[in-house]
Amino acid sequence: MRAYRAPRAPWVVVAGVLLGPLVAFAQQGIAIDEGLRASAEALPVTMDRQKLFKVADFRFGDYAIVSSKMGVSREDDTTMFTNVLTHSDAAERFAFVMRGAGPETATVKAKFSTESGPLKRYEVLPGVSVGAGELSGSIDRLDGEVAVDGGAQAAWRLHLRVKRNVAGVDEQAGASSLSNGARMVDIVDVASVAADGNPQGVPARGYQFVEDGKALAALQFYGGGYPTSHKGMVVYLRSDLDAETKLTLAAAMTAILQAKDSASHH
Repeated sequence: MRAYRAPRAPWVVVAGVLLGPLVAFAQQGIAIDEGLRASAEALPVTMDRQKLFKVADFRFGDYAIVSSKMGVSREDDTTMFTNVLTHSDAAERFAFVMRGAGPETATVKAKFSTESGPLKRYEVLPGVSVGAGELSGSIDRLDGEVAVDGGAQAAWRLHLRVKRNVAGVDEQAGASSLSNGARMVDIVDVASVAADGNPQGVPARGYQFVEDGKALAALQFYGGGYPTSHKGMVVYLRSDLDAETKLTLAAAMTAILQAKDSASHH
């Protein structure tokens, strides 16, 4: 077990395991590209309670959801004769319309699905696990379309592939992108680092959106707190981007935030 030196700090228990003091979950910030940080608008994300059959009400800067629809979730569990869950699938579709500073809106239609393997061993923190056997995990998939209504560019296709552990405190993105045929934006992992440059035990996590080696935007979907916390969410958008590209990126990042919220319930 990892040792922490934090006198008088409250301790955290997850699944009956003593993990360490609450200070271990202090809010942090992802390490984004310096060029992006210097030219970006940093927009804190707020999230109101999700209403029935609606996408969560995410807002940041001038960007807000004006209408949405959430489909019924489908879940399928497979069990063995021992009644130990061995496989689980879940999927849901959602759609929303987002506006920015101007009159333009972006329409998003997406499907989020998650698939988990045998629940034999849980990694509740990096390097801290309980149970027996190989570590369990989930594969999350987000596929969608982002179209700026009346925009000059073709509709964009959003693909996000993520492997995460059951506790949700560690994950890694696979081949993920936002593209419209003429342009390709790669979506890559970013996390916070310690002062000495080493990875942190429970880092802030997010994604950076990179086109031809240039970071256009970044999304911090986890900035500290408990593994399912929605605190510390931040969007970074380059201020020199055109309004249509900004709105496209904002809508894509909102779709990812909704997928992350859905993943926290599975």
